[in-house]
Amino acid sequence: MVVIYVDGVDGTGKSTLIGQLVRHYPAHLAITAPPLWRYLPSVPTPQAFPTWVTTTPANDIAAELLSAQRNRINDLHALGDHCQIVLVDRGPRTVEASARAHLATKPPPELSEATADLIAELHTAARRLSAVHPCLSIELATTSYDEIIHRLTITERHDAAYLRYLRAFLHEFQSSASTSDPAPLVLRADAHLHQNVTVALRAVQALA
Repeated sequence: MVVIYVDGVDGTGKSTLIGQLVRHYPAHLAITAPPLWRYLPSVPTPQAFPTWVTTTPANDIAAELLSAQRNRINDLHALGDHCQIVLVDRGPRTVEASARAHLATKPPPELSEATADLIAELHTAARRLSAVHPCLSIELATTSYDEIIHRLTITERHDAAYLRYLRAFLHEFQSSASTSDPAPLVLRADAHLHQNVTVALRAVQALA
């Protein structure tokens, strides 16, 4: 089994790219990993996420996101019996950057010891997975939200708190160093979709 993380901040087109990639393979060969929200105890449906994220203390948000990603990665081991390729919307680097961005924009802003421990556990889970299954991060990169702001809804563009979070998210993502091996495949988020799909497929096929 090959694990493909699709990384990047909100609005870079992760879900769109995954949707295009999975269509190129028979259903028994490639699947998408369960979405992260399914591992969040406080979020029973995707529609509940906005309320949860705006009414919950930052350290609690960070802790749940990190725990959810750790548990999701641990569950990926079992998928090897069912497919050859697993596409994961948001890899460890993306989720960690998101958790740190929430801490940067909501009180309390400091990283608690418990949250730091969860980051370490997430890194350990990712290393254990890559020791058993080849893993690749495909990163959809942008240098500024000005390049992709048009992809947000009108409501999102006028939500000051959400925009603060997005800019913190981009800062945390860009300032984090990728530790993946091999190095991530970096694609421009504002490039033509067909171009990104073609390059990504080539990288996936080289591992699968």
